[in-house]
Amino acid sequence: MKTLYIHIDGASRGNPGPAGIGVYGYYEEASGKKIVIQEAVYLGKQTNNVAEYCALIHALHCIKELHLPGSVRIATDSQLMQKQVIGAYKVKTPHIQVLFTRVFELRQEVPFFIEHVLRAYNKDADALANKGVDEKQPIPAHLQAILNSLA
Repeated sequence: MKTLYIHIDGASRGNPGPAGIGVYGYYEEASGKKIVIQEAVYLGKQTNNVAEYCALIHALHCIKELHLPGSVRIATDSQLMQKQVIGAYKVKTPHIQVLFTRVFELRQEVPFFIEHVLRAYNKDADALANKGVDEKQPIPAHLQAILNSLA
């Protein structure tokens, strides 16, 4: 079975401030990386934690919508989110609990392994998250609905 590698990142300038997400996904092939997801999205004014969770939610949504096969390995530079998702840390903040619950729901359809990586190993997703903020890339309806539920 092949492996789908996904790198995710959330960016917030001001925390809260203008925020964006980046999702970069690929398969390793003999000829090199086969890129299958490159998403940059603007979230409006959000915290970094909200952006990190939105990046994960959007990645899982993309995998599901594109019917991408294989085992899924997700890399994030957010150690807090990664520890929450694997159950090592509790989610205490009510609006983050909403996002955590959505991740749990999506995980039933798209099983994944999530690991923390240093920022230096997450440059593609980081660049996309910043592009989302800089270029005000449109927000998909599924993320807008989740953000509306946080208000």
